[in-house]
Amino acid sequence: MIISSGPQFAALYEALDNSEQLLVSKSLDRLEKAQEPIGKLLRGGLASCRSIRTGHNSRLRIVYRPIEETAELIAVGQRKGSVVYIIALEILEN
Repeated sequence: MIISSGPQFAALYEALDNSEQLLVSKSLDRLEKAQEPIGKLLRGGLASCRSIRTGHNSRLRIVYRPIEETAELIAVGQRKGSVVYIIALEILEN
């Protein structure tokens, strides 16, 4: 898959510590090599998106939207408290 990301994703990625950036990068490599969309299908306002577990103890999620051969990166952040999903909804609504 071809990966594209916006400035919001880049800012969220840069806010992570170095060790988690490395784990997220490995997950993005896995996504890039995938022939089919990977991760969990989301619901509600994020129904067009998928979520990939990553980070230490799988505490982070990468939210992306598969569009044909492309994966549009929306957000990366903590799953706890649904933080990453709230951020992803805000990004998609703007």
